[in-house]
Formats: sequence, C-alpha cells, structure tokens
Amino acid sequence: MDNELVLKNRIKEVRTEKGLSQAGLAQMVGVSRNTISSIETGQYSPTAKLALILALALDKKFEELFYFWLFRSLPDFSSNIPWFHQAFSKPGAF
Repeated sequence: MDNELVLKNRIKEVRTEKGLSQAGLAQMVGVSRNTISSIETGQYSPTAKLALILALALDKKFEELFYFWLFRSLPDFSSNIPWFHQAFSKPGAF
C-alpha cells in the first residue's frame, strides 16, 4: 500500500471570495492566468516563492492557502482472487 502526500490549496475559494478573476490574480503576482488555473486544479505545485507571493496577494497565511492531503491507495487484492482474472480479462465481460 502506497501513501502519498498531495499538496492541496484553497486558492480558488479565497480568490473568488475576494472577487478576483484568475487573470486578475495572475497579474498581481506576475504569472499567467494558465499558471493560476493549473495551481487551482492541482496540476501544478507552485514554488515556495510563488506560494508565499500568492499568500501575500490574497492577504492570507501560507497555511490558510496550502495544506497536505494524505492519499492512501488500496492494496491490490486482484491477484489473490482467481475468478477476478477470469471475469475481467474477457473482452466485453461488462
């Protein structure tokens, strides 16, 4: 079983509370709108510098914007179940 720490954020929530668009926030912190979008969706983790600049721009503490989420994957029991491979390896089984 693998555990992974995933960096999450509340950028979109705080940005919308303050009435800012992605483009507006991007202009404030000197990045593209696409960068803000990627941070909000978790596709991109900002550098420490950018994360702190975002916190300053949104008038929040770092820990109010960013947090870790522990992702725990489930063990793969499929190899221990003989019928699993028979049932799910046939095309069009479901």
